[in-house]
Amino acid sequence: MKKLYFLFVLLFSAVYCSAQKNFGPWEQLSCYKGLYVRIEKDHYDKKTNQWFYLIEFQNRYNKKVGFTYYFYNPATEKPKEVNPGYTFGDAYPRLKPGDITRQQIAVIGEGNPIAQVFDVCFVFNKDGQTSCTAEAFKGNGAFAQCDNGTPNYIVYTTTAENDSSTAKSTGNFGNETSPGNAQQKKFDYMIVQGDSAFGNKSYDNAMTYYMQAQNIAVTEDQKSTARQKYNQAAEARQAVIRGQRVAAAKDRDKTEDVAYTAAAGAAIGAMSLVNDGYTHQGFSGKFQVGVGYDQTPMVTNAVAASYADKVAYPTVDFGLKLEMLNNKPVNINLRGLYSVGLHAFETGVSGTHVITGVDGALQFWYKTATKFKLFADFGWYHRVGDRKRDQDAVNGGESATDDVREGKYNYKVMRFGFGPMLHIRDRGKETWLKPGVYFDKVSFARDDKPTIVFSLNANIKSAINIEAAYGKDYPAGGTANFPNAFTAAKQNYFSVRIMRQGKLW
Repeated sequence: MKKLYFLFVLLFSAVYCSAQKNFGPWEQLSCYKGLYVRIEKDHYDKKTNQWFYLIEFQNRYNKKVGFTYYFYNPATEKPKEVNPGYTFGDAYPRLKPGDITRQQIAVIGEGNPIAQVFDVCFVFNKDGQTSCTAEAFKGNGAFAQCDNGTPNYIVYTTTAENDSSTAKSTGNFGNETSPGNAQQKKFDYMIVQGDSAFGNKSYDNAMTYYMQAQNIAVTEDQKSTARQKYNQAAEARQAVIRGQRVAAAKDRDKTEDVAYTAAAGAAIGAMSLVNDGYTHQGFSGKFQVGVGYDQTPMVTNAVAASYADKVAYPTVDFGLKLEMLNNKPVNINLRGLYSVGLHAFETGVSGTHVITGVDGALQFWYKTATKFKLFADFGWYHRVGDRKRDQDAVNGGESATDDVREGKYNYKVMRFGFGPMLHIRDRGKETWLKPGVYFDKVSFARDDKPTIVFSLNANIKSAINIEAAYGKDYPAGGTANFPNAFTAAKQNYFSVRIMRQGKLW
């Protein structure tokens, strides 16, 4: 089995990968600086739980090059479980200077994909095939070492069986006369370079050198040393990523706090300006504005796991209401609703939740002037939202859990309900109370029975409107990226809005 001598690890952060809609800029590999890579997140296959990526490599060396690479999700896969992509051999063409190769590759589940580049070769046979080997063989090349943009490799001038083998050097390692000493020198070189990169806080480069040291390690002491140093560099790198992630979460918290404070302040100011009253006209229009608080069940995803969570957030609400047949035994009203929520004043949690829809009511009795009526409500709502919760940011950066849960939902709700209504008119003002039972049918659970939601709506002397709803074991919207590792939980829905309305006509 061929030994992997040279390995480059390219880590793509979750934020970068999830945000990519087109190819990003070319990124230079830190080890093989003549190779550049870029990726595009293509699509998700729910049936196989695979994310598909497009990956491109470009050769900016002054020589033709071939190499092997893995692209995989370390949270769900191991390199030996995926097929390497070859840019040389019979499967794919070699890369001449300036050439670009593209492939579509799938990884299992959501996470931070890793690209491993190894077996970099600059020596080719006459038939165009690569001619690099791990063991010395006359005329063959050794797999390349890290470089500064110029190919760094040797061409063997004799076989490994010769006691005094020599090599033509095109890189930094020079002529070698003892295989044992040569191996130790290469190992020590990788460790020294890794330590230097670690000291300069260049943890990606340090990991690359330590990984190369692991691949050429022979003794148990060498293997243990390289492994421990690699783990230290990986932990240090993760700590830097964690710190950046927590700092970004704090910035998002501040932005959402300011945005909601401004929006809620404007809404409350508008509430103080509008006035309402009962009208005997057959048709009237009213504007509504207010604030509220919602709790919505939704599916969130972490690394290799999905959860049924609940998210709670303050809202700012607007409505346009039309009232018809006010002076008849049967009255009808229709309302257009827009509600937006932010995770304001919640450390380490960010997201936006929007509801747009239309609802209305049919209120009736056998005569007009009565305090008791029956009502039948109906509504159609479109709910769209996203949420990200970083446990380390929640803990103020004092933990190292790397527990980040993200989710999105986009679905529609049909609502029907009924109940009694107490309606009192006094000196141009009206007060009513509407306790009711609703039945919510969500678009992603068409085969399930409607969910029962209890409601209480009130209008107090034409001054304050209160709308409250509560549903137990409400369906959680969103997509579980890891259905086989889904933690189900019963979550409840509730919504409270305090609004004022003003007569338009």
